This record gives sequence, C-alpha cells and structure tokens, in this order.
Amino acid sequence: MNLRSGRGSTSSGAANEGHGDSTRAFERDDEGSREVPPLVPHPFPPPPPPPPLSAAEVMVELLAARQESATARQETARAMEIMAQAVAGLAHGGPRGNGGNGGGARRPEGQSSYQDFLKTHPPTFTPSDDPLEAEHWLRTLEQKFRLLGVANEQKMHFASQQLLGLIKRTFIKRKVPSRSGQVHFTDAQQVVHQETVMADDEDGADGVQGDGAAYGVHVSSDAATDGVQVPLVKGDAAASDGSNAKKRKFYPDDLKITIYLDLLSKTDPPILRRGVSKSVSEKFDVPLRVVQSIWKNGQDGGIQGIVNKYSKNCGRKRVEIDLEAIKNIPLKQRSTFQDLANALGVKKSTLYKRFKEGYFRRHTNDLKFSLTDENKKARVKYCLSMMNGLSFKPLYNVVYIDEKWFYRTRKNQKYYLANDEERPQRFVKSKNFIEKVMFLAVVTRPRYDANGNCTFDDKIGIFPFVKVEPAKRKSPNWERGKTFFKPMTSVTKDVSRDFMVNKVLLALKAKWPAGERGMPIFIQQDNARTHIAVDDPTFVQAAQADGWDIRLTCQPPNSPDLNVLDFGFFAAIQALFEKGTPNNINGIVKTVDEAYQNYPVDRSNRIFLTQQGCMMEIMKHNGGQHYNIPHMKKKTLELQGRLPITLKCPLHLHNQAMQFVGA
Repeated sequence: MNLRSGRGSTSSGAANEGHGDSTRAFERDDEGSREVPPLVPHPFPPPPPPPPLSAAEVMVELLAARQESATARQETARAMEIMAQAVAGLAHGGPRGNGGNGGGARRPEGQSSYQDFLKTHPPTFTPSDDPLEAEHWLRTLEQKFRLLGVANEQKMHFASQQLLGLIKRTFIKRKVPSRSGQVHFTDAQQVVHQETVMADDEDGADGVQGDGAAYGVHVSSDAATDGVQVPLVKGDAAASDGSNAKKRKFYPDDLKITIYLDLLSKTDPPILRRGVSKSVSEKFDVPLRVVQSIWKNGQDGGIQGIVNKYSKNCGRKRVEIDLEAIKNIPLKQRSTFQDLANALGVKKSTLYKRFKEGYFRRHTNDLKFSLTDENKKARVKYCLSMMNGLSFKPLYNVVYIDEKWFYRTRKNQKYYLANDEERPQRFVKSKNFIEKVMFLAVVTRPRYDANGNCTFDDKIGIFPFVKVEPAKRKSPNWERGKTFFKPMTSVTKDVSRDFMVNKVLLALKAKWPAGERGMPIFIQQDNARTHIAVDDPTFVQAAQADGWDIRLTCQPPNSPDLNVLDFGFFAAIQALFEKGTPNNINGIVKTVDEAYQNYPVDRSNRIFLTQQGCMMEIMKHNGGQHYNIPHMKKKTLELQGRLPITLKCPLHLHNQAMQFVGA
C-alpha cells in the first residue's frame, strides 16, 4: 500500500515499461507465435504530487498501512512464488517442462548469445505487489527464449540478469539452492537474512526491511521465521578516536525523528527505495546501519519506536538536595563543605557538584560596625548634604584624611613556588610584636580636562608617624650618629594638631590650584578621640591665613564607608605595599610612599563614583550598613568615554530619605 496515493508505485512503473517493450516485440513476430494482449495504458495522466505530509498525518497513515501489511505480504508471496518457480523452471524447458508453449519457428538451441538476447529489449522485473506483473514478465521471456532458441542451461542466467533489487542477489550472487528445478523460498529467506546483516555499503543494502514482503520475497508463516530481523552489528558505534574501546554513540530524539521524516519524504512506505538510506546517511553524517535501524523501528512502532526509551531513566540516579533544608540548618553548621554535607546526610563530593551547578553559593560575611538610630539618621543627613537637587556633588573641594597601620610583614603570606623550590624562610622575634608604622593619608578627587588628561593629582600626601633620631651607638645595621626612623609609640591630640598644621595644610596649599584660593575647601576626618576639634583655634588660624578658606569637618560616627580612604583606597595601597619586602622601619616608610605614589589616578576617580552609589544604598536602607556595594562597570564606561562625573538619585529614593530624616 502506498501512503502517498497520488505518486504511484515505482515498481509498477518499471513493470509497465517492460510491458510496453514486450508488446512491441510480439507485434514484430510474424512466424505465428502466440500474442499476449498488450496492457491498456491509463487514460488520464498522473496527478501532481501532494504537498509534504506533517508528522501527525504520517503517523496516521503508517498505522493504516500496518493494518493492511498482512494482506499485502500474502499477495506478494503468491506472486513471487509464481515468478520464482517459473524462473527456475526455465532451465528445464519452460513452465510446463517441454521447452515451449506452442509451435512456431525458432533458432536451433545453443546458437544465441546474451547480446542477441539484449537486442530483443527484454523487460526487467522489480518486486511488486501485483502477481499478474510477474506472470506477464515470465511469459514475455518465454517468447523471447523461443524466438532466439536459447538453450535450457542459459535461460536461468539470462532471466536472472533482468531481475532488480534484492531478488537478483537472491538468485545470482548468493546462488539459492534449488530442489527439483524449483526455488524454495525458505532457503532464499535465509540467504536474504545473511545478506542484509553482512552487507555494509554494497548496492542494494539500503533496502533492508522489517520483513521480506517489502521486497516481494515470501517469508514463511511459521512463528520461528516470521519476518527478517536486522540486528545492529556490535561495534558499529565504536569510539571515533581510534581507540580499541567500543562505545555506543548517543543520537538525540530530534535527530532521529528528522532522519525518519526525511526517509518518508523520499520513498513510499513500506518499501524503501534503492539508495535512499545511503543518501540520508551521508546527509546527516551517521552510519548506514543507524539509518536502517531508524527506518525499521519507525515502521514497527512509529515515532514511539524511534525515540530513546531510556534517556531519562538510565545511569546513576541523581541525588537531589532540598534547598529548604539548607536554610533550616544553623549557620555554625554551614561553615565548611564537610559540616554542611554531614547536616544534610549526603556525601561531600555530591554537595560540591551541586555547588558547582549553582544550587547554593558561598558567602564571606563581614563584621559590620554597630549603629544606633541616631547614627542612622546622621548618615542619611550626610548623604543628603552631598547632593545638589537629585544629583550628587562632584566633591572636588572635599579632602579626606585618615590613619592606617602598615606592618612590615603578615603572619601568613601566600606564594607560588616551583615543585623543587624550597619554601621561603621568614622570621621575627615575636609574631605579636611585628614592626609597624602609622601613616596619615590625604587624598582628594582628581580632575581632568575636556580631552581626558589629568590636570590635578588626587595625592596630597602621606605622612608617617615617626621620629628622626641619630644612632646612639654603632650596630651591625647603623653607624653611630646616622639618623633613622623610629615609630611613635602613641599619637596624642597635640601630635595630631602638629601634623594637621605643619604637614597637611602646607601640602594642601602647595598642591591646590592657585586659581581656587579663597574658595571653601573641606577636610573630612573621622571621630577618633585623638583628632582635634573642628573649631580648634590653632588649626583655624592656619587654615584661614593667606586668603585660604579651609574648614575641618567630621564624618558621621561609626561610618567608615563614607570616607574614600577606608572605603577602598587603603586596601589598594596595602596590596601594593605587600609586593615589597621591607626589612626595617625605613623600608616600611619607603615602600608605603612608593605604593601611594604609584596608585593609578583613574582608579582613585572610580572610588568616588562608588562612594556615591553607596550613599544611595544607605538612603535606601534608611541609614543601615548591611547592603551590597553597587557595581556599574566603571572601567568599561571609562573606555567607552561614558563615565559620568556624578550619579543621579531617583526621586522616590530622595523623598524616602527626606521622610526618614524628618520622622
């Protein structure tokens, strides 16, 4: 049965061509041979092919075809039995065993060749469901053999050359044994089975079907031989890397369905045309046996027979982890993978795999400073004071100062060593008394011109809290009388005043642009007890001298995140400082000063933008300190020339901050 009724059968078309040739041959026979009535051609031309069928329509027609497959096999078997019996009988004098079917002149036997036989235009035979076609083909060959006087031993060879498809291989290549001049198709079935399993890329191998009826070959109705099965040869899916290990390659369902639909579009089920499976195999770059297996499974079970049946239910079962159970575990039992695995009752390796898959995350918790309600309001007020409408001020006139300790070395230092390299030897007299120096850093925001060139550096200066003293006696490290730095053991308010007046103010006035003298400049400090008051007389007198308007302010209490030094500058300087290897106090002072001067200006400018983003987070959390630092890809914006000078605060956030302060 053809699923596409409008296209017609390829086998029938081939047989009809044979009929036309044989009819013309008999019309030329003037010696009284018996004529066979010619077949009347169809009065109407075949209709054009229908549009391609959808997958659902294909499956509906396949189910209908399967219901009629039993009847089609029986009719094909009867037709092929008649044809095969007759072909085998040609070698014994014709279908009736007398070498002919009627009188008439003919050549003496043994004088004809295969070339003479071909000149008569003998018809070919392709397996078909119509038993009359096989009968008509055999009778046509009878007339031609009688006309040429073909010997009985040549009839079998000449007739077999006109067979097409798997039948030809059955009679010629495999030499099916005969019994009493008749071909037994049970033996032919065994030959066909061996041929389809052993064939690889030979011509005709791509027509393997689920049973022999698809090729017009009769298959015994016994249960033991019902259908020719085509098993996949073991090792077809061997590893493509040339290794001896044989691995089965996995083909996804969508690829297999696409291959099956491509096969349906190029053939007429249940018959697979010659060369179709090989072309599809080359098109999708899959082995030929995979295409044949897909076709067989699709004919037997439709789409459900093609898809992988164990794709979701094979292999090691996945161990699922309840995310809600993780939330219920105390934090103290979640500090390591092993502790969390023990609490969940799973293996550590399983837990680590789920971590890599993103089912949960690692968090490093920072110890934050405590805040009172008054502190939170003061923080929001400070953020509002740094705004001009809805945008933040550029803060070009704000100078930040703060202190930081720098140790000569860390207790634990990480290095990367070669496998055969000895580990470094570091030692101090006491780990609790490592040499250290306190520094007072002074920075402001850098300035750029229209072309992006830095016109004013942000580095006002960094000053160590040390004393310069001469060596009182000779030592392996110092000569007597040579000066060296000695760190201050305590920093008092008088020391802070002296540094502010004699170091910070002098450096600020020396580096500040001369055109901005007289404009207000704010120096922001924290609320440490050793810091001087904002109205300290000595500082005010020095700050207002020579036409300068320098004012001292304090940041909100418990708010290191509102000072750019504590916010990010000191961490960067510390990282640069640790790249050096100071051995004494002088080395510490020198290394810190080099790290301070070598810090890039563009990074310092980004810190000021990050601080503005943190101010918005502070207002969003009503002065709270538990927030995530916002990231705006400042480096990318700077490379694109779109880095803003200030950030704009949303209106609703500004109104929220105003309501919180006024409450």
